[in-house]
Amino acid sequence: MSKGRMFSWAIVVMLALVPVNSLRLWLQGEPPSGATPLGSVIGGAVAWGIAGALGFFLVVSARGIRKRQASEQQALARLQEQPLAPMVPRQALVRPGEVAYAAVQAHLREVHTVGYETETAGTSRPSLFGLVTHHRSNATSIAVNEALIVATGELVVTDERVIFAGDHKSFALALDTLVNISGYTNGFTLSDGRATHTVLIEDPYQHAVFQFTLQKALHAIGMR
Repeated sequence: MSKGRMFSWAIVVMLALVPVNSLRLWLQGEPPSGATPLGSVIGGAVAWGIAGALGFFLVVSARGIRKRQASEQQALARLQEQPLAPMVPRQALVRPGEVAYAAVQAHLREVHTVGYETETAGTSRPSLFGLVTHHRSNATSIAVNEALIVATGELVVTDERVIFAGDHKSFALALDTLVNISGYTNGFTLSDGRATHTVLIEDPYQHAVFQFTLQKALHAIGMR
């Protein structure tokens, strides 16, 4: 369960307990200040109504999520079992005769210097008899690097290349030049020995589609 859904269920529980707490106070003879029986009844009904509506939405949406996940699992099973099928990318341009097999949404991440920090180191040296102390300090500037999203676009696997067509940056790597592919839970790092690119794929299903398609495309040219 995602954090958002857990937070939503917590709201449902709290709303459902509001009328219960109000009833407890009335039964103890300690009603909330300024509260009337009718107002408490109306407020409790509203709280239960909101809690019920939100709970119903969460239950229905959970069913939809399970159906979507089951459908995605079936699609991935077919992708593993069946030959690669041609498709048409929306953004990336393929060369004449080049066949695209999969396209997913991705982000290009690069490490950039975002600032500098200064470190100061000093030494002290007492003179004869300790009457005078000499101080010397050295300041060193250190670059602060940070991984940043520099482009968002379409990541495509073809029978010849991996292509990223982004809004600000793009790249293409030939499959037969790839020397390193590192997979993560949310992306991949691809390198041909001259350039290295890290792409992030937020959707788990699209991540799996890219991974399986790339494996098959590499296998087809005898790379993996």
